Amino acid sequence: ENYLFSPTAILRIIKRNKRTSQPLSIQVIEDKLDEITESMKTEITDKFADEIQSKNRKWKPSTFNQKARELVDSFNNWLNSEYKTSLSVNGLARELNKDEIPSEMIKVITAIERNENIE
Repeated sequence: ENYLFSPTAILRIIKRNKRTSQPLSIQVIEDKLDEITESMKTEITDKFADEIQSKNRKWKPSTFNQKARELVDSFNNWLNSEYKTSLSVNGLARELNKDEIPSEMIKVITAIERNENIE
């Protein structure tokens, strides 16, 4: 889900759906995303360290999925209070242009489509 957070795609969706005249820019969106993710860094680092120290030493995808959902929820809370709109992950995925998709994600998707190992 985090790969979908392209500020330019978000801006297009908000401009199309917002119900307020409050000004919005890519910088405002980037600043808000930074603010939300900054508050998560320590917790994610702590969970990573805990997992490394555990006997099992395996990552739990559910932890990272939970953090991705928290990012979406926090961002939507802000959008709703400031711009009277929200984003869905599916809507954001549909809005992305090819040049807004990170190269790592393109490699993963291409490998899956070709039934190849992901490098």
